[in-house]
Amino acid sequence: MAYRDHSDAEGNDETVTRDGIVIKPVYDADDVADAEIGAPGEFPFTRGIFAPADRPRSWRAEHYAGFGSASESKERFAYLKRMGTSGGMSIALDMPTQVGLDSDHPLAAGEVGHVGVAIDTLADVEELFSGSRLDEVKHVFCTANSIAPIILAMILAAAQQQGVSPDSFTVQLQNDSLKEYFARGTQIYPVQDALRLSADTIEYCTRHLPEWSPLSISGAHMRGAGATALQELTYTICDGLAYVEEVTKRGVDIDTLAPNLELHFTVQMDLFEEVAKLRAARRIWAKLMRERFGATSNVAMAAWITTATSGVTLTAQEPLNNIIRTTTETIAAILGGANNHRVASYDEALSIPTKDSARIATRIPQILTLEAELTSTADPLGGSYFVESLTSEMESRFWQEFAAIEERGGAVAAIEDGYFFRNIVQSALRWQEDFDSGALTVVAVNRYHENADDVPPEIFEGDPDAERRQIERLHAVKASRDQVAVDASLVALAEATARGDNVVPTVLDAVRAYATVGEICEVWSKQFGSWDAAANAL
Repeated sequence: MAYRDHSDAEGNDETVTRDGIVIKPVYDADDVADAEIGAPGEFPFTRGIFAPADRPRSWRAEHYAGFGSASESKERFAYLKRMGTSGGMSIALDMPTQVGLDSDHPLAAGEVGHVGVAIDTLADVEELFSGSRLDEVKHVFCTANSIAPIILAMILAAAQQQGVSPDSFTVQLQNDSLKEYFARGTQIYPVQDALRLSADTIEYCTRHLPEWSPLSISGAHMRGAGATALQELTYTICDGLAYVEEVTKRGVDIDTLAPNLELHFTVQMDLFEEVAKLRAARRIWAKLMRERFGATSNVAMAAWITTATSGVTLTAQEPLNNIIRTTTETIAAILGGANNHRVASYDEALSIPTKDSARIATRIPQILTLEAELTSTADPLGGSYFVESLTSEMESRFWQEFAAIEERGGAVAAIEDGYFFRNIVQSALRWQEDFDSGALTVVAVNRYHENADDVPPEIFEGDPDAERRQIERLHAVKASRDQVAVDASLVALAEATARGDNVVPTVLDAVRAYATVGEICEVWSKQFGSWDAAANAL
């Protein structure tokens, strides 16, 4: 999908990727003479992080879900569990929650529960997990970024209320506040302050909840914003280094920290490019952990990679074609050695998935792994002339761009001066130009499309009263809580933030008192101020 045809000076047919990598018609042994192939489970982990004897016999496939209220989302997760999802609960938050607004805030009007579940207080998290103990759920993922300390505290408090040990299940927080500034737009505070809150979350989990994963360094949103595969690879790893540097400065050992971090990429339709990207990512991360931070254990150098099928490649036209697209992208994730994967439903270009479309998305990885047995061997494309050459080319180009970013002062500087943002915007514009000219084909959209109107599939219809009920629920919680305890917890949070303490313990006290997401974020907004994109060259 991202390739453009051209011919070289001698008239040979070639193609070129959006990153400028020339793809030849044929590859041979000369193209892989210097390839760092290695063996699975051995540095630099090009072929995967597990040795053959240690490879998991099953592949964890999650389905990302959440809409409306906690009770509605709970029902959807129960349905997905019955369909055989193996990844526990992968929770989408609505936009007001993600940007620190309560459901009754004027700016939240019309957005409550629309693209994820509304979470205002601990009461919502209690409801979400009611009926299923967290030690039975086993794994919880959440997209919390700018509000990661709050969601961490709410999940921990809910577990304690259930009498469940936090060691009996795992939690994975995205907590990647840096990418928000140039890929998603849900940032709240200035960059350095947001980094501090993310680092507080990482440090707390590393010291007190060692089985939990406090950071999913997410390139997937960069790709969705228009980044190329190489930009996604490079900017993701650069962001990751900023977090690692911040937390290790606090005295956290790299061999303790790194094993619970993950890289999160999207996979698009360029199957072999995506395979090469994932293989190169493991190789690069391993080298940086060892050479830059002094990691000594294999588990600290081996990058756990989660992937997701791309929302960008989903089309509203002939949406059933998206089943083929997400299947192709899932194959790329498997062949590239992803450890965990999320599959989008075919109708997500139109609405929140219906139960039927969610079921089909669940079946895709089940069929590929259980029937096609694509996970039966490690790195099945290892040694391919084409794939090894492309992996090495991706790594080589990474180091070139990495050097330029380092000269600018690293990821934080590249965010603050708009470097990442401008480059992604330029890539998105080039994609649009290629699409408009026909150099890039999207089947049934700009090529092979019918003139007749498509018959739309069944569309998910949310409950129009869900927002009103969520606001009523919020007001009921606020009316019944101990306001003195809430006020005291917020004062303590403000004092801890001002002192530079790790904020998680005081956030935990605040959520136990049923302080709202908005009230906690307001404490930080008063101390940090807010991010001004116009003043930061964006």
